[in-house]
Amino acid sequence: MKIEIALPQLDGDEPGILRFENVELLEIDNLTMVIDSPLYGIDLSANVHSATVQRCTITNTNRVSGGGIMIRNGDPRPAEATSGIVVRDNRIESVSDEPLAVFGWKGMTENIRIEKNTILAQGASFGITAYGIDSVKHTGKIQNVRIVGNVISGSRIGGIGIKGGAQFVEVADNVLKDPKGDGIFLHTGGEGLPSVHDIRIYQNKITNAGRHCIFSTGAKIHIEKNEIRNCAQAGIYVAGDVSVINNVITYAKPGILVDGPQRNDIRGNDLRNAGKIVILSGAGSVSK
Repeated sequence: MKIEIALPQLDGDEPGILRFENVELLEIDNLTMVIDSPLYGIDLSANVHSATVQRCTITNTNRVSGGGIMIRNGDPRPAEATSGIVVRDNRIESVSDEPLAVFGWKGMTENIRIEKNTILAQGASFGITAYGIDSVKHTGKIQNVRIVGNVISGSRIGGIGIKGGAQFVEVADNVLKDPKGDGIFLHTGGEGLPSVHDIRIYQNKITNAGRHCIFSTGAKIHIEKNEIRNCAQAGIYVAGDVSVINNVITYAKPGILVDGPQRNDIRGNDLRNAGKIVILSGAGSVSK
């Protein structure tokens, strides 16, 4: 199926090309979409339960807006959560918005598995995102997300972005290549937005980052056993309640950069041609 849509840029609450609301037991399998659209190709927009999107190929070449797959919830709490969503074995390409975005928006989005996808994000903001809100006007939350075994190439801001109050997110066994910004980006996402917490980042391979390979701010962030190589700036940037344990960092400036007064557990890391552990300010408890 080839679809081409020429429309003016629309706000984020406008429909995707294929939009689903109040749906249970949905399966999208082996669908091909080639689009030039400011919209997302597939939009699970509200109150979707037990859905699988697999073995699809989605390409969006629009350079203004639009992405591949969005999972979100437009029904404010206490309405039911969008939950039980699996996105696996897809090939998704976008050159502006995220190829794959998981978003709280107005309500709760939870129990999401994103696994074994090939993500092409040259020119896109992020490759994969998980965030509760990206505006103080939003009321959504996101929790219990697993991002596992994906291969992500490119992106302007980050290969994987976790922000806007996301909680209980696991990022493991992913391969991230050539992001112009950070490899993995953990942040509020903007002024006045909530910080992320209870995030586990482990056993990822990150290469050739244009800024930091991992940029981590928030609470209860655990970064362990990642392989990091060729970072224009720090291998791992730390600000907040973050533990950094048993990572291998090669060619970074510096290996680990700790910014601000906080408690950190930094130990067992192997820094190879990556400078030192640098503390800019504060009294972090640092060991190597």
